[in-house]
Amino acid sequence: MNPVFFATVLTVVAIFIWLFFIRGKRQKQQLPPFYNLDIEDWLEALEQRPNAILLDIRGNADLGRDSIPNAVLVNFEQRPEFVEFLHGLDLDQPYFVYCEQGQWAAKACEVMYNNGFKQLYALRGGFAAWQVAQGKDWTI
Repeated sequence: MNPVFFATVLTVVAIFIWLFFIRGKRQKQQLPPFYNLDIEDWLEALEQRPNAILLDIRGNADLGRDSIPNAVLVNFEQRPEFVEFLHGLDLDQPYFVYCEQGQWAAKACEVMYNNGFKQLYALRGGFAAWQVAQGKDWTI
């Protein structure tokens, strides 16, 4: 066998191995710890997961106000109680989390992720976005 041909084939094979295996592993994107979705994507993801649990994490000031049907109310403002509440939940269950306007839902998902939860969906825009999507007028 011609040594130049053999060296060329070996070089090409080495380049393919590098491109496919080594470079591919380095560029592999890591999934986010949770998804922070707008209302349309959040509702679509919720529809695809019929066993999902809705968590309404709004504070005491929002108790007694409207909520998304079937949501479990848990006060995120009381962090120790919130973390204690998490200990009774299934880590593998999908959780859809919302607050009033969206900021706290992402923070709650962060806390949940750090406690071992894997399927977390925060509602960007919060309950206000849900009300608008339902055709309700929402004002602060």
